[in-house]
This record gives sequence, C-alpha cells and structure tokens, in this order.
Amino acid sequence: MYVIAAYDVDKKRDGKYLRLFKKYLFHAQNSLFLGELTQSEFNSLQKNINKLNNESDRLLLITVPKKTYLSILDYNSQDLYFVS
Repeated sequence: MYVIAAYDVDKKRDGKYLRLFKKYLFHAQNSLFLGELTQSEFNSLQKNINKLNNESDRLLLITVPKKTYLSILDYNSQDLYFVS
C-alpha cells in the first residue's frame, strides 16, 4: 500500500516523530512523508505511533491500495515524486 503521513506536534516532540517516520517512509517535506509499505510494515508503524502519540499530537495517515491510483505533483521542486 502507498502511505502519505503528516504530523503537527509540539516542537519538543518533533524529533521523535521525524525519526520514526524516516524509518519507514521518504521524507518529502518538513512533516510530510511518502512511501510504499507492506501490511506488516504499516502495522509496525501504527504500533510505534501508538507508543508515541498523546492527546495534543495531530497525525494523519492516508493509505492508497496502489500508488498507480494517485498522482503527486510538486510544483515548487525540481523533484517529481511520481506521476501516474
């Protein structure tokens, strides 16, 4: 599955989430991550999120069965993640 993850957390907690998401996904922007995960990897990511998460943290995970169902264009960058 293809995963898009974003977070908005207190600055003191930012590094913890940054390290966690970098283990699993491509770091696209400050708190935005993209990548393809197996179901097992996704489950592991969710378990680790649950360990870190508290009431003030805002996290968003968007999953798409296959990345071919999604187009991402970054107009302000030389890098194009993919176009389908």
